Order: sequence, then C-alpha cells, then structure tokens
Amino acid sequence: LGRDGGLDELTLTTNATQLPRFADRLAAAGLRRINVSLDTLDPDRFSRLTRGGKLTDTLAGIEAAAAAGSGLSLILGVGSCALPEVMTMLGIAADCGYGAVLCPPPFYFRAASADGLAAFFREVLDASSVPVLLYHIPQVTGVPIAEEILDRLEGHKRLAGVKDSSDHLDELARLCGRFHDRAYIVGS
Repeated sequence: LGRDGGLDELTLTTNATQLPRFADRLAAAGLRRINVSLDTLDPDRFSRLTRGGKLTDTLAGIEAAAAAGSGLSLILGVGSCALPEVMTMLGIAADCGYGAVLCPPPFYFRAASADGLAAFFREVLDASSVPVLLYHIPQVTGVPIAEEILDRLEGHKRLAGVKDSSDHLDELARLCGRFHDRAYIVGS
C-alpha cells in the first residue's frame, strides 16, 4: 500500500469493526494514520446509526488499532451531541493512546449561538488530554464552525487544527489560512 514510496501518507477512516483482524497487517503494509468514527456509546443508538453494527466491535477495534502500534497515528472521531458522552470518548482516546480527537459541533440544536458552540468546544478542549481537531462538516451537521467560534477558541493549547469536509473552496481558503500553523486536514 504505502510502503513503495508512491504515497506520502496513506490514511484509513473506519468504524473500526474489522481492525482486530486487520490492524497489524495494515500497519505492516504501510498504513500510517487511522481515523476511527465513534458517534455514540449507547449500544442501541449505535446499532441504529450503523445499520446493525455492534458498539463492542468498534470499541474492540479502537483498542486493536492502538495495540497494532507500528507508528500508526490514531485519531478518534468523537461525534456525539451530548457533552458527557464526548467527555467519556475523550477518556477512551487518551486511555488507548490516540494522538488526537476529531470533534464536530453539537448539531442537535442547529440554531445554537456562537457563544454556546464555543462553550461546548472550550469544555472539550479543557477536558481533553490529547490534541483536538475541530470537524467542519456543515452539510451534515447543519452547524458551520464560523469565525466567531474560532475567535473565542484562538490560542487554546489543545486546539491542534481542523478537518474541513465542507467541499467548498472558499472554506478551504478560510480555514487553511486560519490554521496555517496547525493541522489542516481536508476530506469528505
């Protein structure tokens, strides 16, 4: 995969259910980064969101990716709207040795104020023991990560960057400029 030098970096985004079987082999084949999506810790809700998936399989995959080692860079997507659940997910990421978390805005209330969204992110940033990437995916969440939110978070030591999945060149320019000295990940 990525070992022949043809790619600068090979990344996988997954729900992790197959990682207990394949994490070691993927790392040996040249995979360098795994982004694992975790949207809820409620087994019934998880099953509905994943069309029959099992939370226990994803949690086992999260641990398997960490155990594979081999220099894998691991990011855990903490996609819950409930702050207490996100806090638990932050603990899972830290306990498993993940290098960062990817956090979208809470999207249950799509008309949340900039103050409310900044407060949510600030609590995540303050509580996290690993770097936090903000996840800008407004076409899914209905909640953009606007400049006034970023202004309120500027300078936080845990704010590592942003993943921009907006699919808009103007957003790429805005966020790339804003995060020129931190991580900027693009993908949809």
